[in-house]
Amino acid sequence: MLIYRPIRFLFAVAFIFTCVGIGMIFDGDFLTGFAIAIPAGAVTGALVTVFFRNHSQVFTDWQSAPLPGQVPTADDQLGGKLAGAYSLLPFVVAGAMVFLAWTHGPDGTGARIAVVLLVMFFAGIPALLGFGLLKSAVMWYYGNPLGRVGVRRLSWFIAIPAALFVLGGLTDSDSKASLAWSIPLLLVTGALMYQARLTEAHRATLLAMQEEEQAKVNQVFEQMAADRERQNQQQQQQP
Repeated sequence: MLIYRPIRFLFAVAFIFTCVGIGMIFDGDFLTGFAIAIPAGAVTGALVTVFFRNHSQVFTDWQSAPLPGQVPTADDQLGGKLAGAYSLLPFVVAGAMVFLAWTHGPDGTGARIAVVLLVMFFAGIPALLGFGLLKSAVMWYYGNPLGRVGVRRLSWFIAIPAALFVLGGLTDSDSKASLAWSIPLLLVTGALMYQARLTEAHRATLLAMQEEEQAKVNQVFEQMAADRERQNQQQQQQP
C-alpha cells in the first residue's frame, strides 16, 4: 500500500503531525497536542499495520539453512561473517543520527522530542540498509549466491558516498579530516564487494534458480488457465 505516492505522502504528513503533537504534549499543551497526535498517530499506525501485513515476509523470511543442493564453502562462510559484521555499520549510523538529534536538538523538551522522532524516521534509511546487508550476509553464509548479489548491490549505497567524501577531502583543504574515515571505509567496502564477486559456478546456480522459479510461476498460470477452462465448460453444460 505504501508503494503508491499519495499513500506515502499521507504517511509522511501524518507522521510529522504525530511528532509535532507529541512535542506539544511534552511542552504542556495537552489539549492541542492530543488533538493533533491522536488522529495523526491513528493514521500512521493504520498505514504501518497495513504495510507490515502485506510485506511482513520481507522481515520474517530469513534463510536458516542451506538450500537443497547447495553446500556452503569455507569462502561462503567467511564472506557471510564479514558481511554480517559490515552490516552493523549502517545501524551505528542510524543510532548516531538519533543520538546527535537528542544531544544537539532544540532546548525545549517538546521540540527536542519532536526532532528526535523526525530524525528516527530518516534514521530508518540506514537501518533498512543494514537490515538488507545482514539478510544478504546470512544467505551468503549458507551458500546462496543471491546473498553475494545482495551484498554487492547494497554496498554501492555506502561506496558511492564514501568515494565522494574521499574526492572532497582530496580537492578541498577544509575537508581533509574526512579522509581519516572515508578512505578506510572505501577500501573495506571495495574489498567486501570484491569478495562477493560471482564466479561462473555462481552464475550457473543463479540461472538454474531463476529457471526453477519461472517454472513454478508458469505452473501456477497453467493451473489458473485450466481452472478457468473447466469453469467455462461447466457453465456451457448448464441448461
